[in-house]
Amino acid sequence: MFWPHHRYAWGGLTWGGLVAVTEAHRGQGLGKTVNAMMIDQVIRNFGASHIYELISASNIPSRRMVEACGLRLEPSLTCGIATPQESKRFTK
Repeated sequence: MFWPHHRYAWGGLTWGGLVAVTEAHRGQGLGKTVNAMMIDQVIRNFGASHIYELISASNIPSRRMVEACGLRLEPSLTCGIATPQESKRFTK
């Protein structure tokens, strides 16, 4: 028997990849293109039925990027992360 969420893909290291665009190249649609390609590949190659990406509520550019790829906020789902107080942020 499969895990109930075996067709769910995280848009991160699992099957896709984290999308990051240098400041000099932002605003040109590169992130949206790469993100859309990742979504396409996990659906085609792994049969994913759902894609989820983790984005900070304050990261408006990333939220716009994934929404432009057809993903939407699902208010019923939550996620959190815990790091030592003195550690640096590793995402925007």
